[in-house]
Amino acid sequence: DRNSIAQPRLVGSLITAIIEFGQQTTGMGVCFIELTHVSITIVTNDVAKIFCALFYDREDGVIFGRLVCSEILNAFTQEYSSDLTQFGRNLKDFHGFHRKINNVVKLSAKPILLRLEGQVGIRKVLLINNGEIIDTPNSRVDQLGLLSSLSFITELCNDILASVDDSFHQMTLKSSDDNIIYL
Repeated sequence: DRNSIAQPRLVGSLITAIIEFGQQTTGMGVCFIELTHVSITIVTNDVAKIFCALFYDREDGVIFGRLVCSEILNAFTQEYSSDLTQFGRNLKDFHGFHRKINNVVKLSAKPILLRLEGQVGIRKVLLINNGEIIDTPNSRVDQLGLLSSLSFITELCNDILASVDDSFHQMTLKSSDDNIIYL
């Protein structure tokens, strides 16, 4: 990948220097850097004395970067909390963590789902991505039944809209007792 970072130690040292310079000159830590096409969010864990720097597309926004970066750092510190003081900070000591990042990013939507479910008038929030349902621990759903029903409805919508050269993007369903489902 041409956008990958070739020398992670060099980038880590640069980010460390930026964080320390910001702290020394302003008394505040640097937490966000915006470049022409890339944004960098930095989340620190002062107890463990580590940070996570997430490089991502600028158009994804600050809130997205902060959420994902925080979730990655939390997962890392949970995985290696007892080892952080013992290791010599050699990157090879943490090599296995890269296999967990995809799942951490995927599950980073859970805090958003929980926050939405806490809002008055919202009973259940689900995120459906490629046929997989990500829900909250507050309540479970019949995934097979829901996915088969949603598949049927979305295919029907796509078929109808294809006849007029259009496609399905979102749908709102309203029941007789005023329950509303946004798809």
